[in-house]
Amino acid sequence: MGIRVESDLDSALREKWLRHETDLESFIRQFRACTLPQREWTHRAHVGVAAALILSLGSDEALRVLRATIPRLNESYGGVNTPTSGYHDTLTVFWVRLVATLLSRLPQQLSHVDRVAIAVEAYGDLRRADRAFYEGDLMHHEEARTRWVPPSRGPSWLMGTR
Repeated sequence: MGIRVESDLDSALREKWLRHETDLESFIRQFRACTLPQREWTHRAHVGVAAALILSLGSDEALRVLRATIPRLNESYGGVNTPTSGYHDTLTVFWVRLVATLLSRLPQQLSHVDRVAIAVEAYGDLRRADRAFYEGDLMHHEEARTRWVPPSRGPSWLMGTR
């Protein structure tokens, strides 16, 4: 079973911010400016933003931007970032690594927006994919919220430190 890799993915299945390159760029600008409406900040949006940033900036810089922006975005919605709520560093690193690995395997001739859409379709509904790699409840692991905690099992590209 593989991921569907077609340059003309059905736009009716896509979020509005995945229909055109300009829509994706606008969505990323809103994310970075912390003006993205809260109702649009879904897990699918997390995956899409990560994919778009990885493609534009590379994994390391994308991770830096995500680490800086997600906590600010949470606060813009009235949330707080503490060891028990809000931003979760381990999940951010986990998803950047997972999405970056998928993107590295896609044909380069696909458009930027099509590659982001493929990542969203592949992982957008797998909110708790971390459970396959971590023992226990990672969401409530206080140390994992504030710094990268490697998984207890998984492939070497996921296990590294950062």
